[in-house]
Amino acid sequence: MTNYYYKIYLEHKKNTPAKTPAPKNFWPYQYQFYLCNPILIFKATIKDAYTENPKLVIDEWIKPDKDRKDVVSILMPVNILKKDEFKTILENAKEEEVISCLIDESSYDIFEESVNDDADLDEIQELFSGIDENLREHLELRDTDKISTAKTKYERKTHS
Repeated sequence: MTNYYYKIYLEHKKNTPAKTPAPKNFWPYQYQFYLCNPILIFKATIKDAYTENPKLVIDEWIKPDKDRKDVVSILMPVNILKKDEFKTILENAKEEEVISCLIDESSYDIFEESVNDDADLDEIQELFSGIDENLREHLELRDTDKISTAKTKYERKTHS
């Protein structure tokens, strides 16, 4: 909640003081969601779901009273980032911060060259395992007030 307040709510207020930003349901698994440095607190697998004896296996659980300040947040998937955001990382992050997120630590020069030579976004994304909290600190909040329109007409699915 504090990450949301400081990184999303206050940033929106700073950009447009006359408006009161709505929570927007935390944008699950989207760019703004990961800017809040979410941590995985519960994960479970249902075994034998289609039988008479399904079982719930708890894979991850952090007790509510546990201090979470040292719990590492979920990595942001690289496919969420736009090309200019990789450029922002290159311009603002320390080399060792970038290296810690690369699949191969010797790929920093390739990353630098790819961003500067205007390589395809896919080529840049393939160099990273994910974007951690340190790199996310250098990313700007995206404008979420832009209205988007559907590219195709909505049609309800029918069951045959």
